[in-house]
Amino acid sequence: MAAIGSSNGRFALVLSEKEFNELGFEPNHEFEVVKAKPGLWVVVDKGVKPVDALDRETAELEKKIGGLLRGKGLSERVEGKFEKYLNNKELAHFQKMLKEKKIILFKLNESYKHGVYKLPEEIEARKSPSAPQAPADPAAEKKPEDYSLETDGFAVLRNEGEARKASEGLRDQIRAGTIKGLKSFEGDYFLVRVEALAKHRKRLLDYLATKKLTGIENAAKDLNMSKTLIRVVAEFLKEDGEIAEKRKGLYQLIT
Repeated sequence: MAAIGSSNGRFALVLSEKEFNELGFEPNHEFEVVKAKPGLWVVVDKGVKPVDALDRETAELEKKIGGLLRGKGLSERVEGKFEKYLNNKELAHFQKMLKEKKIILFKLNESYKHGVYKLPEEIEARKSPSAPQAPADPAAEKKPEDYSLETDGFAVLRNEGEARKASEGLRDQIRAGTIKGLKSFEGDYFLVRVEALAKHRKRLLDYLATKKLTGIENAAKDLNMSKTLIRVVAEFLKEDGEIAEKRKGLYQLIT
């Protein structure tokens, strides 16, 4: 049943999700309420609520700052360092986002002098258990060079020439923070889409949290991920200081 609610001197018609959907209301629409007669009101759909220029500018700023944060490794998200990537206008809004908890200053423990900036969904992802996966299919393993950004979300490049050519073609996406790249100790170059990295890093971190030490083979089998993908994700986690490679191909969570 609908009810009238009030907050800070304003009143609102409160509906349950079921009632909202059954009545066919559209989110982000404006409605006019007209009294037809005592005890009877008519609700008129006035269409999509217009977004003013200020709201649009705020949304664009938050999208830009969030994208920049996602594209940075933990070493670049450190308190006092990340701010240097922002101009004055972005920095002012960044401080506002901190106050509104849209960005969180995270410390693994209080012994650390400086925290790192994270988005709320990144922190929640670490807390939420990963869904169980089906057993891995060994036949699904491909050669490292057969993976691509388009179909797999990551790519492995075997030499500097290939890496330079790919980076030039992806310059805008790399600058926007939607694609990240690094060179491994073995000399391979890895490119990965940020959304794919965010998805797979959570699974690997959750898995490593249950193991004292684990290798690529076991992780790939238990997580139903290819060995190449495990290696790529692990390299970025090493770069961010979240895991350590104790011996070649053997990883441990840093706590």
